[in-house]
Amino acid sequence: MKIGPAAFAFLLIGCSQSHSRMMPLEQGNTWTYAYNSTYEEVVAEVRVSRKVAVGPVYGWELSSLMGESHLAWQGSELIAAQMAGTRFQPPIPIYASESTSWAGTAITNGEEYSARATLTVSEETLDVGGTRHETIKTTLDIDIAGEPLQLMTWFARDIGIVRQEQRRGTPLTFDHSIEFLSGP
Repeated sequence: MKIGPAAFAFLLIGCSQSHSRMMPLEQGNTWTYAYNSTYEEVVAEVRVSRKVAVGPVYGWELSSLMGESHLAWQGSELIAAQMAGTRFQPPIPIYASESTSWAGTAITNGEEYSARATLTVSEETLDVGGTRHETIKTTLDIDIAGEPLQLMTWFARDIGIVRQEQRRGTPLTFDHSIEFLSGP
């Protein structure tokens, strides 16, 4: 199985009273990120475009040149039903107040695969563009039909995602990253 390079490209957040400060979301909000992969470097805008169903709750569609993501808060977890080119049933957690696990189905490139994941959570100080941020770092280790993927995301309060890195394969090898340039 081969998952396209944009499988998890841009993850962003839905809303919840206590956790939504980790990514302030309102329809029309935009963030600008530097996207880097082995093949290209571009600046991309991510926009909160419309309300959508995300599993059992409503959340937001976030649009960028890398595709759409469908995310929502369910309690203290940020869940994703779609990230760029991959859909998840049930939605997969990408942010939580504590470590958690997931099992379900991933649908990518028109194929359906059994998948499992573990999300770990830690705190980390991160320098992005010369600015220091106190962040919550989540690491999503996912196995889709035997292919390992790792998505590390750093969330800064009142900004949102300030950095994200994706690795894939055995051993895990850098695939792409995004880094915050501007936003609400």
